[in-house]
Amino acid sequence: MSPNRTGYPRWLGWGIGATTAVVLLLTGYAAFFSGDGEPSRTSDRPAAAATDTGPDQTYDAPSDWTEPERWAVLPRGARTDRFGNEVGFPQTAEGAVAMLVAVNTAEVKAGHTFVDVQHGVYDSYLIPRDRTEENKRKIERAAAESDTAVRRDMSLPENDDLPPGAYSRNHVIGFKVIEASPTEVTMWLLSRATVRPGETEKEEGAYTSLLAAAEWSHGDWWLSAASTENAIRRHGREQRPAIAAPGDAAFNTARWTAIRAAS
Repeated sequence: MSPNRTGYPRWLGWGIGATTAVVLLLTGYAAFFSGDGEPSRTSDRPAAAATDTGPDQTYDAPSDWTEPERWAVLPRGARTDRFGNEVGFPQTAEGAVAMLVAVNTAEVKAGHTFVDVQHGVYDSYLIPRDRTEENKRKIERAAAESDTAVRRDMSLPENDDLPPGAYSRNHVIGFKVIEASPTEVTMWLLSRATVRPGETEKEEGAYTSLLAAAEWSHGDWWLSAASTENAIRRHGREQRPAIAAPGDAAFNTARWTAIRAAS
């Protein structure tokens, strides 16, 4: 897979952690998703088993494991909508986090494209006032470009489906709430993004962070252009918290909260 100028594979710039970027696209802040344009990588240590809420979390804790000081078991949504997505999160800061984790935990694989992922975000999590035909076309066009770019960076035919065993995944492993009110919550999300071009290929992975916001309206938390633009305006120029996986001492120093799987 082709690297960018700092040696990171370009797929990270298109990664499915960009699901929240549907609203960045609508606000004109789409480029902000990648901050300075470069993803951040921690040490070669894999994500630890304590955050076992995502796909293929089979890693053992490192020998120098430092227990995260802050843990959260996020609330579940009250129901599943007609698109099969969890909705109806409680009106709390952690309810807002839970919605954004649901949005940003996703997988692209054979038979399930970026376009499919973005359709799910649009249908289940984008606030109704932002759902217009023009916005839907923008989102579909950007998602199709992401599908093409990822296949290209995997050295796969640009117009073919991904082969069996190939995937691009994003799994949220931590968060840091910056600002919270009953109707709007702004936070940093910490994710591990991984990609594998095929069954016999080696998985590549790195950690990324994303500034995200949720708006409360009509009994649920939503993605919205207004809350996202407000978050970027108020906090977009602040220094990002250092990226570190749970188990690293730096995870605590940066004041991330680890996500524990619900029982």
